[in-house]
Amino acid sequence: MVRAPSTRRRPSFGVTLPDQPAADLVPLAQAAEAVGFDYVWLFDSPLMDRDPYPLLAAIALGTTRVRFGTCVTNPSSRDPVVTASALATLAEMSHGRVDLGIGRGDSALRLVGRGPASLAETAAALLRIRELVEGRTIDADNGRLDLSYATGARLPVWLAGYGPRTIALAARIADGIVIQVADPELVAWFVAQLRAAEVEADRARGSVAVMVAAAALVGDDAQAIERVRWFPALVANHVADLLRRQPAGSLPAALTEYLGRRPSDGYIPQRVGDYSFVEDDVVRRMTIVGSIEAHRARIADLVASGADQVNLYLERGEEARTIAGYGADMIPGVGARALE
Repeated sequence: MVRAPSTRRRPSFGVTLPDQPAADLVPLAQAAEAVGFDYVWLFDSPLMDRDPYPLLAAIALGTTRVRFGTCVTNPSSRDPVVTASALATLAEMSHGRVDLGIGRGDSALRLVGRGPASLAETAAALLRIRELVEGRTIDADNGRLDLSYATGARLPVWLAGYGPRTIALAARIADGIVIQVADPELVAWFVAQLRAAEVEADRARGSVAVMVAAAALVGDDAQAIERVRWFPALVANHVADLLRRQPAGSLPAALTEYLGRRPSDGYIPQRVGDYSFVEDDVVRRMTIVGSIEAHRARIADLVASGADQVNLYLERGEEARTIAGYGADMIPGVGARALE
């Protein structure tokens, strides 16, 4: 199904909240909504985080405006029909405020000894989930399937990935793409690939929204860098997997060259691995750190590079402070300047 281009005139803002009990999570989602954030996202990785769907249900009941969803799920941890059922139920609970973020799968699969799904499997799951949640039927081996309780609410779908094939797939079937890196030059490169792929897919340029998702922390530069050093290591996992299927020259050197300093070619666990190979300049490029003025400048650069949404991966214990800081100093102003 071809979707119309977004008419949003300012960047939207999202937060991805780190794992914690619902009693702590929901007040953070409410605080984000209160200060103007547009989205609240949760990871989906069962050996690292609580299951996102009960938590998203609590967020649905505790908020009234903010959109929410998975950033990201995958086609393999759950059958796509099961995922569609969860999302259709959340859509019913929230009057249609749920989005689907989906990728091939990283820690959710690797930590249980499985590899990522293929891109074809991801595409098939995405389409089946969207059809069911939006109230249509799908073909199955035992006939036609539907969700009788689906409200038919529109389900925006965000596809995560960096590679040319993923970008081309997003241009054909997604509402948005998730780019996990906050380097404006890299974002501009990816956006250029996406816009060209939209034309190739016979969709209008700008049809697919661009989400820049990255670790973010306001505060002393040295401390902030150390706290978010895990994020470029996470990116390294994704890029290393991508490079097993295509030549390094097909991607920008700024995305690939630091991988050569990894201690091994193996998977690097998130938040508990050895990240010493990630140099400070790489952290500064790929994350959003430093003073609120530094955040403001980076956000402006990301918007200029084509970002439609900035999604902050918040650090545990810093969530409330970051949310409040953005609400007071960032969200009202960046959107207004983007219109000038």
